[in-house]
Amino acid sequence: MRFAPARRRGYAKRYLRHQLGQHGVELLLAAAFLLGVLLGCQMTSEENTRLVEQLNGLLSAQQGSFLMQVVGSFAAVAALLLILFLSGLGAVFQPLVPLVLFWRGMGFGALGVCSYAAGQPSNTLYYLLVLLPRALGEVLLLICAGGCALRFSSRFFCALFPKEISEQTPVRQTPQGGLLGYLLRYLIFYFLGGSVALLSSLLEFAFSLMGG
Repeated sequence: MRFAPARRRGYAKRYLRHQLGQHGVELLLAAAFLLGVLLGCQMTSEENTRLVEQLNGLLSAQQGSFLMQVVGSFAAVAALLLILFLSGLGAVFQPLVPLVLFWRGMGFGALGVCSYAAGQPSNTLYYLLVLLPRALGEVLLLICAGGCALRFSSRFFCALFPKEISEQTPVRQTPQGGLLGYLLRYLIFYFLGGSVALLSSLLEFAFSLMGG
C-alpha cells in the first residue's frame, strides 16, 4: 500500500505520453493551423485593401438566399475534405494534409486582421458571430479528417519499404480498417461538414436579421 503513491505520481506522465502517442497527428495538424493563423496575421496589414474588400464581399454575400448560403458553405468544406480524402489514398501525398490546415489558418488569420482593420463594427461582429464559429467547426472537422487520412496513407507509404521493415510498423494495428472503413469515416465527415454549413448559415441568417 505504501508504494501506491509512487505509482500514482507516475500516472500523470504515463497518461500524457499515451495521449500524445494516440493524438500526436492531430496535435501536429493543429500546430500547422495555428502557424497558418500567425502567418496570415503577420502578412496582413491595414494597407491591404484587397483583403478588406474581400471581407466586405463576404458581408454582402449574406444577402443571398438561405439555401445558397448552405450550399456555398458546404461546397467550401467539401472541397477541402475531398483533398484530404484523396491524400489518404496515396503513398506520398501526406504533405498535402498539413498544407490544407496551414492554408485554412492563413485565411482565418487574414480575415481576422482585416475585420478589425476595416474599422466597421459590422465587420467585427460578422467575424465574431459568424466566421469565427464556422472556422472553429471546420478546423476541428478538418483536423479529425486529416488525422484519418494520414493514418490510412501511412500503410501505403510503408509498402514502399522492404517487407521486413513494413511488418515492424504499427500501421496494421490502427483502428482504421480497410478501404470500406475509410470511406465510411469520410461519409461521416461529409455529414458533419453539412451540419457545420447548416449551423453557420443559420448564424449568418440571424446576423442578417440583426441588421448587420
